Amino acid sequence: MCSIGISDRTATAMANQIKEYSEDAMRWVFKVGAQSEWYVFAATMAGLWLLSVIGSSSDLLTHLFIGTVMSMSVPVIWLKYDDKIREHGKRLHLHSKRFYSLIDERVLQKLKNKVKVNSPRKEKKVE
Repeated sequence: MCSIGISDRTATAMANQIKEYSEDAMRWVFKVGAQSEWYVFAATMAGLWLLSVIGSSSDLLTHLFIGTVMSMSVPVIWLKYDDKIREHGKRLHLHSKRFYSLIDERVLQKLKNKVKVNSPRKEKKVE
């Protein structure tokens, strides 16, 4: 009977190395998320979370099949209905602008009026 094992020293060294790598990764994630464009980071995390939720609902073969069918049908549909797709896109863009201005007018402006933001005060020079 053959048994394979590692020494305590090797296991401890490996655990310390993994801990160091994970801490470095967390520092990098914090640096990217907090110091640079945090909204891009948040959107990426939300997208990856959504992708993981969708991915956990079925297996890899199903996703490969769906990806293959989509990659073969979407370009053909785009070439055939390009003008209609762009027209609907422009219409959707106008509706979203109108909806945002309506929300801005009714909700956001009322919130801005209720919450007073401390603006920097201009100091007068005393001579």
